[in-house]
Amino acid sequence: MTAMLRAGLAIILLPAAAWAAVNPYYSDRPEKAIKYYSGIVKKDPSNRAAFMNLASVYKEFGENEKAAEAYRAAVALNEKELRPRFELAKLYYFTGAYNYAEEELKHLIRRNLVNWELMYWHGCILLRMGKVNEAEEAFKKSLELDARKVVTYIKLAELNKIKGDIDAAIENYKEALKRDRTYTELNRRIAALYEEKKDKLNAFNYWRTVNDIDSKDVEAREKMQFFASSVPQVQQQIKSFLDDKKQRRDEYVPPDKRSVEDAGAIDIIRVGIVAGAEYIYFKCGGDFLVKDEKGKEILRGEKFKEYYIYLTEDKKQGIIGSGDNKIIFKKEIEIITPVKEATTSIYNVRYGEGFFFSERVDTTYRGDFRVVLNRKVFDLINLVNVEEYLYGVLPSEMPVGWNEEALKAQAVAARTYTFKHLGRHRKDGYDLCAQQHCAVYRGLHGENEKTNRIVNQTRGEVLYGSNYKLLDTFYSHSCGGHTMDVYEVWGMRKIGSLEGVYDGKKASTWNFPLEPVYLEEWVRSLPDVYCKATGNNE
Repeated sequence: MTAMLRAGLAIILLPAAAWAAVNPYYSDRPEKAIKYYSGIVKKDPSNRAAFMNLASVYKEFGENEKAAEAYRAAVALNEKELRPRFELAKLYYFTGAYNYAEEELKHLIRRNLVNWELMYWHGCILLRMGKVNEAEEAFKKSLELDARKVVTYIKLAELNKIKGDIDAAIENYKEALKRDRTYTELNRRIAALYEEKKDKLNAFNYWRTVNDIDSKDVEAREKMQFFASSVPQVQQQIKSFLDDKKQRRDEYVPPDKRSVEDAGAIDIIRVGIVAGAEYIYFKCGGDFLVKDEKGKEILRGEKFKEYYIYLTEDKKQGIIGSGDNKIIFKKEIEIITPVKEATTSIYNVRYGEGFFFSERVDTTYRGDFRVVLNRKVFDLINLVNVEEYLYGVLPSEMPVGWNEEALKAQAVAARTYTFKHLGRHRKDGYDLCAQQHCAVYRGLHGENEKTNRIVNQTRGEVLYGSNYKLLDTFYSHSCGGHTMDVYEVWGMRKIGSLEGVYDGKKASTWNFPLEPVYLEEWVRSLPDVYCKATGNNE
């Protein structure tokens, strides 16, 4: 929301302390806030602040008709107030009352109160009314006012698809993705549009992107299989890709890496790298030993040579080997590199399943490995000391270009979190996974000289609470400008060390905790905080 539309809110600001103790909005039953604000407007029908807050809460619970009624009451109390009219227009749009929605926005336009957001919603309303050309003009005007807003490009794509201009729709979607890759569903839309154009090669490539993000996507997998089996261009591309990958693998030598000092004194943890695999390919940078579940040596492996692990035909045992030299094993094996500086490359490791940055890559790791046959598939576990594990975690969770003190704090938080959550995947046979569920761990490919140094500088440092127990040091990529108390998010007991704080250099001018209408405003704004969006927010 722009300053222009926020201006209408200034006169309804209330101190947080006046209501925080009695308002159920931040309790474990936030729906009771409806009764709370309804009681206020019943006692004082002239209280516009309460009507605005009531509308915000109704919207949170999907009660759009009731929210619209609250906004109408606020407008009736002051027809010149901007915010309730704008919100009312959007609610009319969501409930299908497009003529009413347009009239509310025209009221603001006549007052020359135009910004990108108003023109965007005007375009949405006009498009639903079938006024395609007028809608296009509104969207273009919105982009003139702010070309960063991804949602406008998406709506323009939908409009161009209606007009039959498939090329323009594709370009609109691509522009949206270029500006914000988190809109992963747009890859599916682009794939479908390329199919509509009979451009099978590009359709295949975008369906592959959909599959990379979510390997369980049935539609994407079926589309890829169809194109791969029937389109010569796709078949040639796949062949070239596989030939190139084979050449790169043949040429790649897993590098020696200096181990952390006094590594023998550091705890070894088990990190689940691959789960549910039918086969595994790897190459070691040093000669290695393979032992079975009883500790018996069953194979001596050579450095720089590619090895495979796959299931027997009945899927009850595993096979490890290279070329024609194969060894059968029953339940599990350990791959041990006696030279601790040696590293191992594992092929086709998936990262970020379900996220826009999801990918399958060949990744190199320190440490040893355990391969477990589990319900007719393999789990691959990296046995690595906790400090070298953090080498691969720290730059995956915080950009290496950030201030060193911030990186030190993150290193301590990550180490504390690691020890606190050891055994989280005990039932799976390992301590932690390598994904967002625990922490993103990318092995050697995730390491950076600067962050390795910072891990070394903070070696062994963890955070304890006043009860002398490890703190649950949760962290995330973004906090929305203000972190939350852990008890509010996970229902834990209140811990003074883990209270929510403002995420900026300067003291906040917002009075937290915020009432619903201001919380809504905060979420939509760009406050001066460390995790501030770069401008693509909507």
